[in-house]
Amino acid sequence: MISVILYGRNDNHGYNFHKRLALSINCMAEVLTDPDDEIVFTDYHSPDDFSTIIEAISDTLTVKAKGLIRLLRVRPSLHRQIKSGERDMIEPVARNIAIRRSNPKNRWVLSTNPDMILVVKGEDHSLSRLVSNLADGFYTLPRFSLPECLWESAFKRDEPAEVIRFLDGQNLHLNTVVRRPGFLKYDNPGDFQLMLREDVLKIGGFDERMVNSWHVDSNLSKRMSLLKEVRSLEGDILAYHCNHALTPSFHTNFSNSWERFVKGVKTPYLNNPNWGLSQGLVEEIDLKNGHLRAVCSLANANQNQVNDVQISLETFNTLAYSLPHVFANLVDHLCYLPKNATLGYLGHNLTLVQKICAYLEQRKMSNRLLCLLQQAEDLPGRAQVCTLEDIISQPSVLIFDFGFDRDSFDGNSYEQGRKLQKQMIDLFIKVTGKNKRAAKYIGIHVLHTDADIIFSKCLDKFGNGYSSGISYGYMSKRRKGKRRSVPTFFQYLVVRFGFHYSDSIRRYLAKTRIGKRLFKSLV
Repeated sequence: MISVILYGRNDNHGYNFHKRLALSINCMAEVLTDPDDEIVFTDYHSPDDFSTIIEAISDTLTVKAKGLIRLLRVRPSLHRQIKSGERDMIEPVARNIAIRRSNPKNRWVLSTNPDMILVVKGEDHSLSRLVSNLADGFYTLPRFSLPECLWESAFKRDEPAEVIRFLDGQNLHLNTVVRRPGFLKYDNPGDFQLMLREDVLKIGGFDERMVNSWHVDSNLSKRMSLLKEVRSLEGDILAYHCNHALTPSFHTNFSNSWERFVKGVKTPYLNNPNWGLSQGLVEEIDLKNGHLRAVCSLANANQNQVNDVQISLETFNTLAYSLPHVFANLVDHLCYLPKNATLGYLGHNLTLVQKICAYLEQRKMSNRLLCLLQQAEDLPGRAQVCTLEDIISQPSVLIFDFGFDRDSFDGNSYEQGRKLQKQMIDLFIKVTGKNKRAAKYIGIHVLHTDADIIFSKCLDKFGNGYSSGISYGYMSKRRKGKRRSVPTFFQYLVVRFGFHYSDSIRRYLAKTRIGKRLFKSLV
């Protein structure tokens, strides 16, 4: 019967976005009663490392809402291909993506916003019932404002029926109709724009040339008014907006031209056959992503065993790590990967390679894993041997393993392990020196080893703490101009050019005054 079109991104837009969004979606779901009804949400340009905003709030959505949501994800890489202007969000593109992929069985499309609560008059409060008897046309509504403290403190996001009943009978004098002349009828027209699906497809959706703020909804209203009569559902539906004026919204100073995109519009139709990214790679996300199930199934039986480590000068450059304790922290960085992302692994831990591939298989993720230092006959089907040039040119995520699995590492072969670690450091320097793409670098067993100073020198590094066993970073934007302290630079020179003597130099310096300053956290 009806496809509700929403959009957003995981950026906490405005004030307390998580609660506004959950309230809105749960209440939208509550008024949809037809089997073909749906809520199509475009998550536009959330960072690849982040979940979509819907995944982030999924634990606060009702069962009914989860059953109605179709979640579409537009990655930053796709946004960069179409970006025109300075905004991280291109509203007409986000809306068009959802419209283009909406259920063709549905007669109606409702374009609204993710902080609206609709109260449909009638005992069942059913929007589906109401629109089933509507004549053809383009319908709009006045918007009423809900003060912040009301929706934030008094409304429970998991009780949409109670929220709707309260608003249906409230006597707080919230219902002020702000009228506009002509085709708009009301102020803030974009909070409720109900149209026939065939009509919005016919005119080419929203105007994607409007890459700045404001008037996107007014443009649609003007074009629809040239195609169909503009009608109102005032008296049948109350539309409440959860105000969020306590903090500034993220609006650009540049506005779409009213003269060009509203006043000057003479035809409803647009000449843009690819509207809604009809040819673009838009992912449809399953809210049941299976991450926890996959991690638990791949954990060892003794996963709850405490991993006891000591940070001191004597344990510096310990080469082995506990794979079960590192694995869950590693795949945390793979959970929200784009479907077209390629992974690269440089290291000597075959068991870890097998676990990564098993994780991807269980999650039904199609990502490839390129391995540089493994034998082809040992690799699972998902992984493949590659060259250094492949590593430099292809992967979106590069995993550098500077350690060894504690269960298989022979403690008596420390010198051999150090040689392999030096090989890893040299490869890391080569790759970071030649790779100019915005790849993500993940380092395993970096902290409290010689690899740390190299990792930090080449990247803007972030760490999850020593207990996770994982560090990560991106290519520094000001790499050449980075200033480092003299002790840090000295440590870098030792590791870079005197690697095989670094343990001896460190032990010797630890006995001196300058060494105690260099390693003050360890002695």
